[in-house]
Amino acid sequence: MEKFNHHMMTLARDSRGLTQAELADQLGVMQGTLSKYETGFQEPPPEFIAELSEALGYPRPFFYEGGRPYGLPPFHYRRRKKLSKKVLARIVAEMNIRRIHLSKLLVSYEWKTNAFIPEIDQNEYRGKSRGPTSIEDVARAVREMWMLPQGPVANMVELLEENGGIVIPCDFGTELLDAMSQRIDGLPDPLFRKCCGPG
Repeated sequence: MEKFNHHMMTLARDSRGLTQAELADQLGVMQGTLSKYETGFQEPPPEFIAELSEALGYPRPFFYEGGRPYGLPPFHYRRRKKLSKKVLARIVAEMNIRRIHLSKLLVSYEWKTNAFIPEIDQNEYRGKSRGPTSIEDVARAVREMWMLPQGPVANMVELLEENGGIVIPCDFGTELLDAMSQRIDGLPDPLFRKCCGPG
């Protein structure tokens, strides 16, 4: 029997940039009732799910998919201070939805590669100077690991894909965030990148 996934309801609402109060008002229910559905405390009736599907623009089966959202971390991103929490929540929800779908697609894809995307912890890594880690130290270390020649990287997307990453073009709906990446254990690393030209 199908089981309603309350996590997907929260992701759907966040991805549309709505608060619980705003969605409750739109659906004509009490916020407390909506909160019970979102936390999994109470199972919503089928007629509510149909209205939810229409209001948020997701098909009914979406709310029965398995999976749960990841918080921050493991998403890695660089943003400007002006980016609001509400906009960031919308972007994280969108990335979570794409991650859940990507994980399902990759189950049937045989991924064999010795390539990797290095993780450098700035608190553990020390460059040649043995001082505080700089962006130059990190860039130099990655270049050495990937055996890259001197000079600019011609196509960063191509380079990431060659080394086991998956790049997904996204419209974040803001200029205050350029990209967001995430490591998924046992799967290629997806990078959600703002829609723009190559490189």
